[in-house]
Amino acid sequence: MSNAQGWKQQDFVVSHYNEADFTPTSERAYLLKRDLGVLKATNGLAIAHVVRAAGPCEADTLPGAHRHHADFQFFYVLNGWQRMTIEGQGEVTVRRNDSWLQPPSIEHAVLDYSDDLEVLCISMPGKFETVEASRHEGAE
Repeated sequence: MSNAQGWKQQDFVVSHYNEADFTPTSERAYLLKRDLGVLKATNGLAIAHVVRAAGPCEADTLPGAHRHHADFQFFYVLNGWQRMTIEGQGEVTVRRNDSWLQPPSIEHAVLDYSDDLEVLCISMPGKFETVEASRHEGAE
């Protein structure tokens, strides 16, 4: 069932903190991820999770410049700091209680982060493609 805006029915979800819920990510070896249950509860409309540093920053574990083909991405730093490059912005450092909205498909790269980094990430739709910055749609 959809409402007047065409959104699918959503379920109530609560995610109580449990340290064991932080698990390695398949996408980013340098991060641990805690799923907050939003993807399932919204039938794929959105995803929310907390990511944290899996250990000290090691340059060889960081992804290069890339893009996320998502319609909406919002980030809020819960702890620590992260330094990155953002297309059209240059180098940006965010710290605890800072946030940023990342426009669709903007090129970015993580350069460095603190050992205690934790970031809340909210994206729409819940599943989207991530591509290396050097790869362009339609390229072979």
